[in-house]
Amino acid sequence: MVELNFNWKKKKTNNSILRLLLKKERKLKIKLQNQTIINNDLTYEIKNKTICPICTENDLSICCIPCGHTYCNNCIINTTNCHICRTEIMQTNKIYL
Repeated sequence: MVELNFNWKKKKTNNSILRLLLKKERKLKIKLQNQTIINNDLTYEIKNKTICPICTENDLSICCIPCGHTYCNNCIINTTNCHICRTEIMQTNKIYL
């Protein structure tokens, strides 16, 4: 009888521990899902900031002087004024992102 009572208490304790672990696992899973959403949003945001605003296809590669606006090489070639602010382009510099 004592052994049965001990086994029952042990199972009850194990069951409580398993429930606690399951609850923690669920919380961690939700945290992980939220972090994944944040990471995806940040990746999208960074990618958008490194894409040419004219063609939206190529990576930024040229910086206009003096305004500092950036474009891909294809969109700025043979251009005398900045597409964004219309400032005269005095010089261009290659940029590496």
